[in-house]
Amino acid sequence: MSFLSVSMAIISRTPDRRGFLLLHRLRKRHWFQRYFHEGSDMYHAIVAARIRELFRRLGRQDYALVLDSLASKCEHSFMGDHALGGTRKTHAAIKRWYQRLPRVLPGLSFEIERIVVSGWPWATDIAVEWRDFGTTLDGSPFTNQGVHFINLSWGKTTVIRIYCDTLLLKEVLSRNAACGLSEASARPILD
Repeated sequence: MSFLSVSMAIISRTPDRRGFLLLHRLRKRHWFQRYFHEGSDMYHAIVAARIRELFRRLGRQDYALVLDSLASKCEHSFMGDHALGGTRKTHAAIKRWYQRLPRVLPGLSFEIERIVVSGWPWATDIAVEWRDFGTTLDGSPFTNQGVHFINLSWGKTTVIRIYCDTLLLKEVLSRNAACGLSEASARPILD
């Protein structure tokens, strides 16, 4: 039972202002706050576990879970002016972006530093702080760090915004392009 369903039940049974006053008094009670806070903790833990699995799969170049989780209307943005930059709003463009990622950054792996989840199933906000590790085609190791901001609605991803050290990323991409990987210097995938 959610806070919303309890609220609607109380308000619908008391057509005047009494329902709102009763709801206000209930929200101050410890048991009421604890019940709904613990429910949100469980939901947040489930979402965080799903995000961890998603990043594990990203490290194995398995993007099916990401693509399957997209809502019918989704926005995918990666900050910066480089081969991975730009904003995509169609599933086809987002799929092309995830296909390009392992080609321009082969062997990329992720380590999650922290996940913060807030909200309820109809409007969930997620922040994922991460580090990634890889090696350029000329053999130089690199480490970058960044943040994903993700919005979910009923388990489907509506917004993905990715921020990282774009100067470092541009340097890695230019090194890979200098080793003959022309796609590393290609224009961003946009739609």
